[in-house]
Amino acid sequence: STGVITLGEDSTGMYYKIEPDNADGKGTNTAIPGGLTNAGRIESTADNIIAMSFDSPYGTKTFENLSTGVIDLQGQNSTGMFATGAGAYTAKNDGTIKLASSTNVNTPNIGMYAEEVQITPAPAPKTTLVTLENNGTIEGGDKTVGIYGHNVNLGASSLTKVGAGGTGVYSKGGSVIINGGTLSVGENGTTGSNDAVGVYYVGGTGG
Repeated sequence: STGVITLGEDSTGMYYKIEPDNADGKGTNTAIPGGLTNAGRIESTADNIIAMSFDSPYGTKTFENLSTGVIDLQGQNSTGMFATGAGAYTAKNDGTIKLASSTNVNTPNIGMYAEEVQITPAPAPKTTLVTLENNGTIEGGDKTVGIYGHNVNLGASSLTKVGAGGTGVYSKGGSVIINGGTLSVGENGTTGSNDAVGVYYVGGTGG
């Protein structure tokens, strides 16, 4: 997209999903390029918004908010970039994601999110192979989460900033690589810096 997308309540701005068409559930056209990119503006003041949603069972597709892309979500319970599927791909933000303060810490606004899925049969736990990479700007208010997933990369030119009660990066057992940039917590909201966390890491081995 290169234009402006304005969303009402319970909406998704851009949606990409690969439907399985063979026995392994990964499709037959894995080598064909494609994907989902935003070079324009996605905006909303409504609740329950996903600006960009991407679902791929393999890692050959592109999911990116480009350098000119702006995602501005001023409602509640909303996500800028939502990544799911069994693929080992990288979701990239090279542009700008802005989030309003969250009123409920249990349903925060999130800049980038990687959903856990059942990659190997149960009883194996759900997980994700997606890497979330920020090379641009993610700015959230109070009680927001900048990046939530497993594997997270923060680029040298990145800015990840959240307000009071917010979390810059939340990782569940993956690798968190900080290559520079700025990670700022407690300075972008309205109620001071109490209880903000830069990186919250659960299990596994951080990098």
